[in-house]
Amino acid sequence: RGDVADRLAVAGQDTLCVPVYRQPPQPLSPDGTALLSSAGPLVVPVFSPRSAGLLRASLPPDTRATLYLVAMSAVVAKAAGAIPHSLLVTATEPTAEAMLHACGAALDAAAPP
Repeated sequence: RGDVADRLAVAGQDTLCVPVYRQPPQPLSPDGTALLSSAGPLVVPVFSPRSAGLLRASLPPDTRATLYLVAMSAVVAKAAGAIPHSLLVTATEPTAEAMLHACGAALDAAAPP
């Protein structure tokens, strides 16, 4: 996973690495911080291992929310496992439809009985 240009070069393929886009990390919004600091269930979709790491690093020290994490793939779920959570649901495939279904499952789990 990752370092595709380096792996191709090692395999003898001519490669040229060109960044296609930048995605600088963004701080949590005040609303996001407030939600995490409030008691109650919170469903959080996580789309990449990087996003999981950024979320973990950004959790406020007074996090009180009960986190229901929804991971886009098994690789994302592995990274998200480091985030304190009550439930971790993994989408069946990395598509918008599968993420919506997985978020629905997390919402169902977060709903009071």
